[in-house]
Amino acid sequence: AESGSHSEGASADATATTATATDSTSNGGAATSVLMRAEWEGRLRAMQEELERVHAGAVEAAAEASARLEVEVAAADVARGQAAVARAAHARAEEGRLEAEQARLAAEARAAAGG
Repeated sequence: AESGSHSEGASADATATTATATDSTSNGGAATSVLMRAEWEGRLRAMQEELERVHAGAVEAAAEASARLEVEVAAADVARGQAAVARAAHARAEEGRLEAEQARLAAEARAAAGG
């Protein structure tokens, strides 16, 4: 009877050892899964942060380009304004020259008419 209970005890010990090994393997698997998830979440956070930095850089570059474009447009407006002023000054000068020519011709016509 003693040997029977002894072998039953050994069998129970073996079953307990197997169960413990299975528990530790499944716990190890769960721990590995948690570590892998944490690693992927860390990578995802790092990628998100990099994306935010790139986006912020792109927004800043777009704002700078927009500001440069506004300056260029303003400079072009100034240049067009200066060209218009120059054309107006030239037109006034031409008008003055034509008026002087007209006055000279009128004076010659009067002189020729004996006036």
